[in-house]
Amino acid sequence: MKRLLFIDHSFHQKTGSSKFFVDMLKTRYQVTYVVDTSWDQNHTIKEGHHVYTGYDIVVFWQQINQRIFKSIDCKNIVYVPMYDGCSDRGLDYWYAFRNIKIINFSKNMELLLARAGFNTLSVKYFPKPTEKIDAEEGSCFFWQRVTEINWPLVKNLLKDTEISTVHIHRAVDPGQIFYPPSIEDIHRYRMTFSDWFPSKQEYEKIMCSKQIYIAPRMKEGIGLSFLEAMAAGRVVVAPNFPTMNEYIIHTENGYLYDPYAPVPIEFRNLDRIAENAVNTIIEGRRSWEVEKEKIFEFVESPMKKNHYFARHPLERCNKKDIIKYMKIPIKYIMPYGVVLLYKKLKKSRKA
Repeated sequence: MKRLLFIDHSFHQKTGSSKFFVDMLKTRYQVTYVVDTSWDQNHTIKEGHHVYTGYDIVVFWQQINQRIFKSIDCKNIVYVPMYDGCSDRGLDYWYAFRNIKIINFSKNMELLLARAGFNTLSVKYFPKPTEKIDAEEGSCFFWQRVTEINWPLVKNLLKDTEISTVHIHRAVDPGQIFYPPSIEDIHRYRMTFSDWFPSKQEYEKIMCSKQIYIAPRMKEGIGLSFLEAMAAGRVVVAPNFPTMNEYIIHTENGYLYDPYAPVPIEFRNLDRIAENAVNTIIEGRRSWEVEKEKIFEFVESPMKKNHYFARHPLERCNKKDIIKYMKIPIKYIMPYGVVLLYKKLKKSRKA
């Protein structure tokens, strides 16, 4: 059995969002799981803390620490980036990873990298459907994870609805700010609250008891939280950004909205939308079982060289840096040239 090193974002030890992928890899490989804490300013990775040699395959999940990447002694490296963390990255960032294999869980990410000559595989994950659980009508579950999607925004979305019960899960991501509701809103919507649950089962019990689920983030890498809500037959309300809009069709199997100009949502035929959400997951799960085999084939495939940057050398540079360096000669040389031109014109007039 081949040895595989899986390097994960350390926050996933808490959320468990990479577990499905690690468990899948364990069916074929001897997996060593380590975490990268470089994103957290309160933690540092010590040199030699992990040994990154002696593996047949190395998989980076969500992020790549450049120092770790350079220390890897392996000819088969796979990177699984997430749209929410990499969608605003320029090709100057991707240049360092041009010759490794990349698995994309977002079609939008796939289009970006495929155009730039990367060796990529596009897949779409779907969780297992769950047993149907009847939800309380007129109820809503809102997990605030990020500052931008907060109670004032959600309250605006629910403004013209008959929602009478709201549960708020107060578990923001690192660096994000929680917006508490007013006392008036707590009474108006008969609010209940939770923080991190002791187990996933307890979280699911509360989430599945509510009819409407507010997706907690502006963008997603995969979006396990809202996918699991769809699988449970909840009506998901999400920003019109990837990956949510790669799964949800507005008013068909969920609702999409513009978070920068939110307007109240008019909920109709919620039972039909909930049923369509479950059917989306059921059909998608069949596709995922097939795509899993493609992942193993891709992981085992040989590395390919990316020739895009040889044809477009400036793409490997940060455009902001190029502009900054162009300003230097303009600032110091151009005025000198203007002075010389002025002296030449003055001299010609005298002649």
